[in-house]
Amino acid sequence: MVLRSRGTVDLETGKVVYGEKLQRVRQRMAYARGLVESGTWQPNMEKDELTYALETAEHGGRTRGYENVSWEHGFPKDRPT
Repeated sequence: MVLRSRGTVDLETGKVVYGEKLQRVRQRMAYARGLVESGTWQPNMEKDELTYALETAEHGGRTRGYENVSWEHGFPKDRPT
């Protein structure tokens, strides 16, 4: 996972250095992706890799990236849940 906008540049090495919070997000994202790839965990509309990594709940009611449509239309497979 590449975190591009929140690091600082080490002037000696030229490498980007991330703070503790972003390191935790990076580790949690890698862990969540591993669980999904192994089939151990199946993310859904309310708890996906990003919400797990950020440790924040998804905002309810609307679907990001789907032109502000309701969950029902943004995630038709998840209607029963």
